[in-house]
Amino acid sequence: RAIPTNIRAGVTIAGAAGAVQPAPFDCAADGATACVATEQFPAADKAAVAARDVRRGVTVAGVAGALKLCRNGANLALWDAFFPAPARDGLDESDTIDDLNGGGGALPDAPFGAQMLCGPADWQILTAAGAPGGAADCAHLADPCQIKDLTSGLTWTRLNPGGGDKSWSAALAACDALVFGGASDWRLPTQKELMQAYIDGIHAASAEFPWLGLTDASHWSATSGGADDANAVMRGWSVYLGSGRTIDADKTGTRSWRCVR
Repeated sequence: RAIPTNIRAGVTIAGAAGAVQPAPFDCAADGATACVATEQFPAADKAAVAARDVRRGVTVAGVAGALKLCRNGANLALWDAFFPAPARDGLDESDTIDDLNGGGGALPDAPFGAQMLCGPADWQILTAAGAPGGAADCAHLADPCQIKDLTSGLTWTRLNPGGGDKSWSAALAACDALVFGGASDWRLPTQKELMQAYIDGIHAASAEFPWLGLTDASHWSATSGGADDANAVMRGWSVYLGSGRTIDADKTGTRSWRCVR
């Protein structure tokens, strides 16, 4: 007589359907399910892992990474590098330029491809309520819209959200006191955060979202000079978000500013 408890599940013998479940096996691949977690392939909550949390080309818990490591693009009409020895033919890193692109809008994908060129698709508009929005929600500079860098996770205001250009200390205080887009935890960004915004394509994003205001302006950072010089700390670093150029300037001078959170 066939006994179900003696038969493997999924098998039927003499009309008796098996009830014995196979022993669980160790997970042997990323993203595998219905297996026992191991040190090499531990359990993971896929709902907590977003594609932009993982670098492009890497898969974690079955989630293919979408995080870009942005690079410069090239426009041969503006600059085409040529070296007689060794000869360079075709597009390569020596042909790249900064994001200003001669005022011609976003750079082409070459030479590294679209996956390495950051732009509007890597930024998300947030409305006054902090919810995802679209260009129509932020048609005017007066609108309290924000823009989120999907690569770094930082959220930025438009240019000079509380008035015109300011000195370093005034910009610092303005961001600290700012209540904008339903948030009050704004601050003046560091030098490297501004540089990262340039790397992540804020200038290209501003071409599609003009309410952001001019990006190729010198923006105050919260970072002071660090040279071995008593006067260095009296100067603050500023960054041009169109070209990535960073310079130090007297803190009493006025420059553009925008806040981050």
